[in-house]
Amino acid sequence: MLRMDIVTERRIKMTYKEFEMQVKTYLEENLGADVTVSTYTARKNNQTLCQGLLIEDASDGERFSASPVIYLDDFYSNLCNGSSFEEIAKTIYKLYRNAKQTGDFKLKDLTNFEELKEKIIYKLINLDMNKDL
Repeated sequence: MLRMDIVTERRIKMTYKEFEMQVKTYLEENLGADVTVSTYTARKNNQTLCQGLLIEDASDGERFSASPVIYLDDFYSNLCNGSSFEEIAKTIYKLYRNAKQTGDFKLKDLTNFEELKEKIIYKLINLDMNKDL
C-alpha cells in the first residue's frame, strides 16, 4: 500500500528543490529500507544539466546492476500546471517499478561492443559547448 500522508491536496506552489525533496521522501517511504534515493545531476550535451533522483536497490545485488535516474523537470512542470502532487508521486513510483521489471540485465551486457554496435546511435554536437564532456 502506498503511503500518501506526506501529500496534501492543497495546491501549494513549491520550489523545484522542495518538490525534489518531497518526491525523494515519498519514494524512500514507499520503496522500502533496501532502497536508497539520492539527488543526481547529469551533465548532458550543450552544457545542459539535468536534475533527477538516482534510485539504488541493495536487495537486488548483482541482478540489477544499473540504477535508474528519474528526471524531474517535466514532473515539476506538471505540478506548476495544476497536476496534484499525489498524481505525480504515484506516476514516478510506477515509472520506477516498471523500469525495475524491464531493466533485468547485468552491467557487463553494456560493455560488449559486438552485442551493442548495431544499437549505437550517433549524434553531432557542438564542439565549443561540449569541451567538458
